Amino acid sequence: MDLHVDIKTLLLAITVVDFFLAAAMIMFWKVRKTYPGFGLCAASALTIAVTYLLFTIRGLGAPPTLGVVLPNVLVVLTSVLRLEGTKLFLGWSSVKRLNLWLWPVLAVAYFCFFTHVQDDILARTAGSNIFMICIALRLTWLMATKPSGQGKGPYYLAALVFLALALMLIIRLSYMFMDRQVAQQQFIMGVFNAIVLIVAVLVELSWAWIFLVMNSQRLEQEITSAQEKLILLAASDPLTGLVNRRRFLEMGQAELERSLRYGRPLAVLVMDVDHFKRVNDSFGHATGDLVLRQTAQACLAVLREPDVLGRLGGDEFAALLPETTLEGALALAERLRQAVGGLRLDYRGQAVRTSLSIGVAAMKPDDTPHGLIERADAALYKAKHQGRDQVQAA
Repeated sequence: MDLHVDIKTLLLAITVVDFFLAAAMIMFWKVRKTYPGFGLCAASALTIAVTYLLFTIRGLGAPPTLGVVLPNVLVVLTSVLRLEGTKLFLGWSSVKRLNLWLWPVLAVAYFCFFTHVQDDILARTAGSNIFMICIALRLTWLMATKPSGQGKGPYYLAALVFLALALMLIIRLSYMFMDRQVAQQQFIMGVFNAIVLIVAVLVELSWAWIFLVMNSQRLEQEITSAQEKLILLAASDPLTGLVNRRRFLEMGQAELERSLRYGRPLAVLVMDVDHFKRVNDSFGHATGDLVLRQTAQACLAVLREPDVLGRLGGDEFAALLPETTLEGALALAERLRQAVGGLRLDYRGQAVRTSLSIGVAAMKPDDTPHGLIERADAALYKAKHQGRDQVQAA
């Protein structure tokens, strides 16, 4: 078997591989969650497969337009599709539609001239190679300068693949123009051309695999982020941003166990906004919501970093105070009462006064989170019963 047959056989093998690769990417695009730009990159896999098919049939008597002009134009289109798809995938806002038709149209004119007017295989090859080098270097830069964050490994690997493609094409051009007469003969049948084809298909396979990895990695990050948001939503109060009752009790259980294990003090405050129903009835629920948010912010400004503030429901709040005795909790509760009492809210020129009643309880050896809160709640009831806007201890 001579070398010419080997090249044709190699082209046929590459064509089959690329069609399978294109089919896999298109199927992945249709049935799996993908991101903007993936479809264009899948289309580029299909156009390059068609390109190799046309190069394969060129030696079987296909007319020059079909066997020479069209595959070279498809090389240009493949590069443009890949570039625009990658830009979209990396977060660019839109595709430059001008690029999708302008470059192929210019390529038609260029390759028609160097096929039908002046048949020059080196000019055709140089034109397509120079365009591919520019696109490959642009893709190298895009991947290497991907926005900071985790999971940059596949992007750097993609940059290396495109850089290798650009270097291979540069070497190919240099080889071609060292001796135009020899290069023109060996371009068709030479061992160097076989090496170029093998490297090209390896680049295609590598790029497809890396792009699938990048898409899967991005999907995994999106799922992880969604899970974190769901966990946060399940544990927080949407109005104030504080932990909700369920999360507060969980944290209280953990802190109670720690305090009992090491013999450390622990206190709980249960707080209630005084006359909150009157605020809702007089000023509306929007103002009531504002009162709750402002109360939460005022309390957070007073509490220490280890303390936990939660909304138990309605206008009732609770604070978990690690390493705090009953005396310390009473002093802190008084500062909270004063901070909320000092809030000045305005509703259409009318002052909205707020105050806070607080019950305080310190941990006992046989306490549970519910028991501790119940004792603090009983102290809160006593504060309300005795006139509100005050602090009472259990």
